[in-house]
Amino acid sequence: MSARKKRPAPPGVAKTDDVEAMIRVDHAGEYGAVRIYEGQLAVFDARGSGTKAAAAIRKMAEQEQHHLKTFDRLVNERRVRPTALEPVWRLAGFALGAATALMGEKATMACTAAVEEVIDDHYAAQLERLNDDKELKKTVAAKQRPIVMITSNNEKELPDAFLRRCFFHYIRFPDPETMERIVQSHLPDIRKDLAREALQLFYEIRDVPGLRKRPATSELIDWLKLLMADEIPVAALRSSDAKTVIPPLHGALLKNEQDIHLFERLAFLHRRGQA
Repeated sequence: MSARKKRPAPPGVAKTDDVEAMIRVDHAGEYGAVRIYEGQLAVFDARGSGTKAAAAIRKMAEQEQHHLKTFDRLVNERRVRPTALEPVWRLAGFALGAATALMGEKATMACTAAVEEVIDDHYAAQLERLNDDKELKKTVAAKQRPIVMITSNNEKELPDAFLRRCFFHYIRFPDPETMERIVQSHLPDIRKDLAREALQLFYEIRDVPGLRKRPATSELIDWLKLLMADEIPVAALRSSDAKTVIPPLHGALLKNEQDIHLFERLAFLHRRGQA
């Protein structure tokens, strides 16, 4: 006579064996994520990388360490057998993290986005079956929906896996009136006539065709600080034609050798045309 099969649990209710399996899988997943981040950070630290990507990875690694400690506690308190594949995760996770970091920041962030997406989807599926286990449900449920603001100046393409999880909003470059208010907030002591003439010249420079890197708000603020520190007269700005003359203290505005050569050629052609 064959043994009677166990009755399946009702929908939304997890059996004890199922809960133990969930804890085992969650513990293994968090451990694997920690090892991936450790591999990535090992490469970043060896290279002395202090980029925003490295800082983001470090922050996520700290969060995963906290999650791993929580599941370490659950494994011990509930006497759950850890996964037998832990030695594999130790090597494979670290190797995967290091490999993506060696490929560059784009590959690193793509790997990170994939890891976080898998973890989120996994926990979301578990929540539907943990009505009776309030402690574990509280552990895997997010306390609040995160909202992260990330800015990009289009100098580097963001990975597709990352962009799929984003809501894109394009912010136009500030018009002269808005920029004037920005300048006043950063430099409340600037003379109005100096700010007015400098802003006019700044926008003329941005409109010069062929610029490889147009000056932005940060360059404008730095340039104005130098104009104020060196007490550059307003007349020096009024006499400048952005399309024919290199502006004073242009090193704060033009951050590319090609752009400086462009202005030098324009100035030379202007002088030759007047001769």
